[in-house]
Amino acid sequence: MTVAGSDRDPRHGLRSRLSGIRSDFLVAFHEREDLLRHELVGDVDIAAVKADRAARSASGAHHPSAGGPGAPVDPDDDGDLPYSFF
Repeated sequence: MTVAGSDRDPRHGLRSRLSGIRSDFLVAFHEREDLLRHELVGDVDIAAVKADRAARSASGAHHPSAGGPGAPVDPDDDGDLPYSFF
C-alpha cells in the first residue's frame, strides 16, 4: 500500500492545523472589532468622518475644545492647585 507524500510527514498536519487556527483567530478578531466599533459609534460611516476631519484640518478649522477662541471655560477652575476637592 502506498501512502501519499504529505501523509508521511507529520509536520504537514501540524502546519495545516496551525494555519487553520490563525485563520479562525483573524476572522473572529475582525468580527469582534466590527461589533465593538458598531456599539461605540453606531451606524456611522467611519471613512466619511475621517475625510471630513481631514478636510477641516486642512482648512485650518479647529474644534472649540482645542483651546482656541470659543473654547469652553471652566467656572470652577482651581487655578494652579495640584489637586481638586471636587
